[in-house]
Amino acid sequence: MGKTIKTISLASHVGAGKTSLTEALLFHAKKISRLGSVDAGNTITDYDVEEIKRKMTLALSVVSFEEENVKYNIIDTPGFFDFESDVRAAESVSDALVLVVNATSSLEVGIEKILKRLKSNPKPFMIAVNKMDKEGSDFFNAINELRSRSLGFNFACMYLPFGNASEFKGMVHVMSKKSIVYDADFKFHIEDSYPKELESKIEEEQERLKEAAAEGDDAILEKYLAGIDLSEEEIVTSLKNAVKQGKTALVLPVSSVKGYGIAQLVRAFGYYFPSYNEREVIRLYCDGEEKDFSIGADSDLIIQIFKTVLDPFVGKVSFAKILNGSYKGDSVLYNVTKQQEERIASVSFPFGKEPTITKEADCGDIITFSKLQFTTTNDTLSRSKLKCEPEKIDFPKPTFYMGVYPKVKGDEDKLGSAIMKFIEEDPSMFYGKSPETGEFLLGGLGDIQMDVLMEKVKRRFKIQGSLVKPKVAYREAIKIPVVAEGKHKKQTGGHGQYGHVIIKFEPISYEEEFVFESQIVGGVVPKQYVPAVEKGLREVLSNGYLAGYPVIGLKAILIDGSYHEVDSNELSFKMAAHLAFKKAMEKAKPVLLEPINYIEVTVPKDFTGDVLGDLNSKRGRIQGMDSLKDSETVIKAYVPQSEIVSYAMDLRSITQGRGSFVTRFDHFEEAPPLVAEKVIKEANVENNK
Repeated sequence: MGKTIKTISLASHVGAGKTSLTEALLFHAKKISRLGSVDAGNTITDYDVEEIKRKMTLALSVVSFEEENVKYNIIDTPGFFDFESDVRAAESVSDALVLVVNATSSLEVGIEKILKRLKSNPKPFMIAVNKMDKEGSDFFNAINELRSRSLGFNFACMYLPFGNASEFKGMVHVMSKKSIVYDADFKFHIEDSYPKELESKIEEEQERLKEAAAEGDDAILEKYLAGIDLSEEEIVTSLKNAVKQGKTALVLPVSSVKGYGIAQLVRAFGYYFPSYNEREVIRLYCDGEEKDFSIGADSDLIIQIFKTVLDPFVGKVSFAKILNGSYKGDSVLYNVTKQQEERIASVSFPFGKEPTITKEADCGDIITFSKLQFTTTNDTLSRSKLKCEPEKIDFPKPTFYMGVYPKVKGDEDKLGSAIMKFIEEDPSMFYGKSPETGEFLLGGLGDIQMDVLMEKVKRRFKIQGSLVKPKVAYREAIKIPVVAEGKHKKQTGGHGQYGHVIIKFEPISYEEEFVFESQIVGGVVPKQYVPAVEKGLREVLSNGYLAGYPVIGLKAILIDGSYHEVDSNELSFKMAAHLAFKKAMEKAKPVLLEPINYIEVTVPKDFTGDVLGDLNSKRGRIQGMDSLKDSETVIKAYVPQSEIVSYAMDLRSITQGRGSFVTRFDHFEEAPPLVAEKVIKEANVENNK
C-alpha cells in the first residue's frame, strides 16, 4: 500500500464554525501562515464570489496537510439545508466525520439530520464543540443535548474544559487527569493538576469512556461487567474499535479562532480515525451483482467522481476519490458509467482555489480532474472496460420549484443552456419544461440554492433571469351533456369551404382526457372526413372556455352533419369541429378543475399539531397518521397543488428544518367557487396581455 491517508469531512449546521476550524487545522499544520476569517472573506475554502458575499459555505472544498506520516484530506462542507448534496457527497468519500457543534446555542437540526444518516449508514465520527471562547458558550449543555437526542450513540468526552467564554483557559484529559493549559493562541503547556470542581464530572466521564470501550471489544465488555478495573491502555485500544464501528463518538472542546484544542483534535484523528488503507475490500456492482474486490495500490484502478464544479478560470473540475489501485499519470481512462474513453488533461491535489498538479496519486486519496468531456458526478473511471462501479451517492431529490424566465425576451435558449451548465454542480437540482404547463421550471431544495445559481449564471454568462411562482396545471371540464352544431362555410374565387357537424358532448371521468366516437349513418359525413373532425376537436381541447386551460373528461359523439360534393375537405370539417366545441363549452356549465396532490409529511411528534394545522389551512384533507421509530409521525393527506407549491419552505419554517415530505399528483377535483373565480380572472388578464 502507499501513503497512509485519512479523508475527514467537517459537517454541521450553518454557523458552527467548520470553515474557521479548517483554517485552524491548516495553521496548526503550518500549511498557512495566517488565519483567514469568514467575515473578512479570506479563508482557503470559502473562495467563491457568492461565498464571500454571503459569508457562508455554499459548496464543499478540499484541503490537505500531513502530520506524523499521515496525509489528512479535510472536506469543508456547507451547513445550510439547501446545499445538502455536497454534505452527502463528502460523507460518501470520507473515512470519518467531525460534527462541529456550536457551544453557544442549543443543538441544531443540521447535527440531528447528520446523526440520523450515521445511524443508518455507520461511519466513524467525533464531536468538536466549537466556539468555546465565545460569550454564551456552555460545553456541558451541548453534551447533554447531544445525549438526549443520541439515537443510540455513545458520546464520550476525551477532555473536559475548565471555564467558558473569556474564562476558557484549558481542559483536562479525562483518563490521565492532566491539564492542558493555554498560554496564547495555539500554544499550551501540560500540568499534572486539575481544577477540583471538575472531580465529579471527570469521574462521570471516565465511567462513560469505560462503557464506550466495552462496546468495542467483547473481552473488555466481560471484564467491565465483572467489575474488573480496566487499564488506560485497554480503554484506549477498545475505544478505537468502538469509534471505528461508528458506535461511539469522542467529544473534544475547541476554539478554532484561538487554536485551543486543535493539536489535541489532530492527535485524536491520528489515533482513533481509521485510514482508507485499513480497509481490506471494496464492494462494487458488476452488471447488477455485488462483488467484493481486494483493496490495494496495485489493484485495478477504480475512481469515483463525487463532485463537479464549473470553475470560471479552469472550466469543468471533477472531484474524485481513488477507491482502488493508484493513479500513475494515465493519459486516457475509461468512463465505466458512460462506456466512453476519457482523455485526461490535468490531475491535481485540491487545496481550495490553489490546487497542486500531480502525476501520481495513491489509493484512498482525493484528486481533481480538469476539463473531462463526458464525465459527471457519480461516474466511475477505470483503466478497465469491465462495468464495475461503487454504490451511487444518494443525493436528495428536488422538493421546491420555481418558474424561470429571461429578463430579455428571446434569451430563453441562452438562459436554459447556462442554467444546465451549473445544474451539473448540484445533482439535487433540476431544469426542464413542465409537460403540464409548458413552463420552464428550476427545481431544488430551497430558495437560497436557486438564488445562488441564478447569480452565477448572471456573473458568468451575462444573462439575467427571474424566478417566479410556478404555474399550476389547472384543467377545465363540462358538467352536463349538450349537443352543438358547427358549420363552416366559406366561398372564395375557386373552390369554397364547407363542413357541417352535429356533435354530442358528454362529461366522463376526469382520468380520461378525451374520447371520440362516430355514430354517423347514411354517409351524411363521408368516412374520409370523420378523422378530421376528431383532429379538429383535439386541437381545441388545449384551450378551454373559462380560462384557456386544457379540457379533460370529455366524450364527443359525432351524430350528424352534411357535406358538399365540391367544397368539402378535411380543413372544413376541422373548422366545423372547432365551432361545435366552442358552442358546447358555453352551454355545458364548464367548471375549473384543480390538481390535488397526495402528500406524506414526516415530522417529529412535537411538531405534529402545527403541521396538521398548516395542512388544514391549505385546504388539506387528512387521510391518516402513522407513528415511526425515533418519535416521528407520518401525516398523510390530499392537498390542492396550488397550496403547496412552496411547501418545502413552509415545512422548513414550521419544523425548523426537521420535517420532510414526498408528494405526487393524484387526481383532479372541481375547484371551489372563490378559488375558481380568482384563477379565471388572473388567467384572463394574462391571456389578454
